[in-house]
Amino acid sequence: EVLDRLDKKRWVNIEIKSSYFFREKRGLLERRVLETIYGAGYEHHAMVSSFNHDVLSTVRSTNKRIPIGVIYNFPHDFLRLPSNLAGHVGASVFVCAKRELTNSMLQNARRHDIAVYVYTLNSPRDVERIKAMGVDGILSDNADDIVRQVKRTS
Repeated sequence: EVLDRLDKKRWVNIEIKSSYFFREKRGLLERRVLETIYGAGYEHHAMVSSFNHDVLSTVRSTNKRIPIGVIYNFPHDFLRLPSNLAGHVGASVFVCAKRELTNSMLQNARRHDIAVYVYTLNSPRDVERIKAMGVDGILSDNADDIVRQVKRTS
């Protein structure tokens, strides 16, 4: 329903939330998400992301074209570099929280041609600080407000 209401002017991050302990049949959720994206004609305007990197591996093996964002899972991925995490699942985007992003992460991603997105930026102050670091994308719950802020300061 959400994809049907959007006008494809903005990218959509579709985060697959899946339990590590009560996992559904492998590939079922991933296939349904991809079918929904393609059914809505959103294959060129959506990224699939997840904290569960096994889910992303399944998405990548099912579909080679859809952009994938590997979300940094602090307790599980501590000290692992974006290139390791993204390379493991075939992701082109590394996603982390604003408080998790370090200069070494950003430099590693740059050296390996991996885009860096930061979540959940909902205030102009946070947007300015993260933009100054040179990130590639911002994930927000307030897209209209944040887009206006980015346009004003670009």
